[in-house]
Amino acid sequence: QQEAEHKTLLSQNEEKYKKSIIDLESQIKFLQQNQTDIINQKLEPLIKEYKVKSVDYLEINVWEYTPERKEKHIIIVAGGDSGNMSYLINQCEHLVSKSYKVISFDYRGFGESSSFNAQKDFLFLNEYSKDLSSIYKYVKSKNPNSLIGVYGISMGTYITLKAKLPLEFFIGDGFFCNPIEVKNSLKKFKSKEMVIPSHESVFKVSYPSLIFCASNDQITSTDQAKKFSEY
Repeated sequence: QQEAEHKTLLSQNEEKYKKSIIDLESQIKFLQQNQTDIINQKLEPLIKEYKVKSVDYLEINVWEYTPERKEKHIIIVAGGDSGNMSYLINQCEHLVSKSYKVISFDYRGFGESSSFNAQKDFLFLNEYSKDLSSIYKYVKSKNPNSLIGVYGISMGTYITLKAKLPLEFFIGDGFFCNPIEVKNSLKKFKSKEMVIPSHESVFKVSYPSLIFCASNDQITSTDQAKKFSEY
């Protein structure tokens, strides 16, 4: 009898657990849809969405933000290695409010861009530089007389340098130019083992660059920015 009561109790607890999971999933879906609706209503007048073919024939999804006033220059946003371009809406909105045209995009394997087998233990993939290069070439072809720069964030800063584009300016946030140092810092401070594909660690650029670094950031240190300024 005790065994039967025990099984009944387990069954009841299992049902409660399943119901809790279902309720949680419903709440998450509701919040995600609500957030999407708010974003769409707020940004619909500003955003045009389209696909750009990469140099190796994949589709890269793009959001183009157009300012209401006459645009100054064009800024391509190269994001980090997590999430998709919807995570950067606030930054893009701010730049648009200052009359910049903003181009954000998802790397292959992210968001609505073509699927791609991106191994999670890689710090970056060289293919991401192809995606950025493809976006730059497309934007330049459509705006031949505009000044075009890149706002890189975290991994996007290295991807930008690796792409070796003829930019008019560069903004680096959470900057790094030596992936080996980032790999070692992630292992030391986060206990994360990362893999690095073929890479470079020395870059000389001719365009003006503005670098943002946090003095207490253990992963993308100010030392890398200082070394970059000396190249």
